[in-house]
Amino acid sequence: PFIHGGASGALERTAPEVRIGSAGRVSADAAGYGSGTGPGAGATNYDAPGGGGAYGGQGGRSGATYPAPGGSPYGSLAQPQELGSGGGGALRGYAPLVDGGRGGGRLKINASTLKLDGTISANGQAGVDDGWYRKSGGGGSGGTALITAARLEGSGAVTANGGPSRFSGG
Repeated sequence: PFIHGGASGALERTAPEVRIGSAGRVSADAAGYGSGTGPGAGATNYDAPGGGGAYGGQGGRSGATYPAPGGSPYGSLAQPQELGSGGGGALRGYAPLVDGGRGGGRLKINASTLKLDGTISANGQAGVDDGWYRKSGGGGSGGTALITAARLEGSGAVTANGGPSRFSGG
């Protein structure tokens, strides 16, 4: 089954045992802050690609003649609790051309035993590509996947990656 982070971008689960089978997925992908918003938002750029969103590390700088900086890191590395920030957008003239990707949401799992053969993810969304003027929004930052378990079993994956961008940071 697929469990999405929901409207708030957050999902918390506490149980003696949590099992996620090989086809299972717990996701808060793209459930964080929107384009150009959040404490580590990437910069929106005029007539050039936007910068990547940040969370636990610096957001990517856009690859342009006049690059937009990525967002600045925030939050705790030891006890992450925050939503991921959005990437910066790109403007054409004074009108928005494309949006940056949304940041990842927040997942928190507390269990005595976590049996993980599927996927737990809080990934950022890719920046939007305009497809014409070689402009793109910056990728959103990864969010939080905080797991507290006395025992971890299985061969699954836990990810909180930043979203890519075609011409820009992520």
